[in-house]
Amino acid sequence: MKENGLDIDSLIAAFLSGELVAEERLLLEHWLEESTEHRELLETYQKLWAMAGECSFVKEKETEEALSRVRKELAKSLMAMNGEEDKVKSSGNDLEQQQCSSSPKIRNIVYVLSGVAATLLIIIGFAWHLNFPFNGEKTVFYTPNGSRAQVVLPDGSTVRLNVGSYIVFQYDYFRRVRRVFFKGEGYFNVAKNKGPFTITTQEGMKVTVLGTQFNLKAYPEDPDIKTTLIEGKVHIDTPQKQELMMAPGQTVRYDKKTGQLGLSEGETNSQCGWMINKLYMDNMSLTAVSKTLERWYNVRIYFSRDVHQDKIHYTGILREESVDDILDALSSLSNIRYRNNNGTIIISNK
Repeated sequence: MKENGLDIDSLIAAFLSGELVAEERLLLEHWLEESTEHRELLETYQKLWAMAGECSFVKEKETEEALSRVRKELAKSLMAMNGEEDKVKSSGNDLEQQQCSSSPKIRNIVYVLSGVAATLLIIIGFAWHLNFPFNGEKTVFYTPNGSRAQVVLPDGSTVRLNVGSYIVFQYDYFRRVRRVFFKGEGYFNVAKNKGPFTITTQEGMKVTVLGTQFNLKAYPEDPDIKTTLIEGKVHIDTPQKQELMMAPGQTVRYDKKTGQLGLSEGETNSQCGWMINKLYMDNMSLTAVSKTLERWYNVRIYFSRDVHQDKIHYTGILREESVDDILDALSSLSNIRYRNNNGTIIISNK
């Protein structure tokens, strides 16, 4: 599907697989803002992504059966939305025959299902590519830019999700392990005595806990992943086979480029400041500040050619009020000015 020259299917596929680069993210967000239908379409793709887990876990001989179940359930959902749920038959073949011989609206549904089936196969491929162990019932939560939420997982654990975050929870019945796939930033309060709780990021870094509180910042577009432990113990495991056991009050940085781990103390307040609407800046570049503002306020920030955003740094604490309030403060601290046109912000030199 293409709109105004944009390959929307490719953008959504990249989003679901965690491979969306910054420029593509801006294009996708702009497309989502255009209409409610666009946002509903993305939600449908996300549901398909979750449903694909069933197919990615089954044995090869069971694949067709699993796909048939997914098609049937999806057909029920689509028909329910069109007031046609009573037309769903018990078998996939009966359903297809009835659809082909009924009204144009039903034929349209068949067409939609054909596209969905192709999309589903692509999503299954992404699931295999990510090597994520899908089994058991999945719980999926997503917060877009500009929105935060607190969620309760099926095991009783709670997670406060920062803006632009995505979490999939699943219980591994075979290994008795709670598995989580996570992108974004969240404050986890893990329920105890429920078996190991393992979080896997897009880059393959794993955080394993038994019961604890910690903050995890793992946005795909950021150069590093930060884990800040508040209470208990967590074990860090990287794709480069580095391991580290954290103690309360420590922050671990995983550098995605070098694969190295760095340990520091005393950053609890700054790393968890987003929960009390504060931005802690410790020699933070204007580039990094802008990324944070884009997520917090669901805006797009661009720089004129005369601005060297990587060379402008700030130290201090800003209280979240509005994006204009923060930009006013930054402008008073440095040689920049901005123009906000309905969420599209241009920063230039004074």
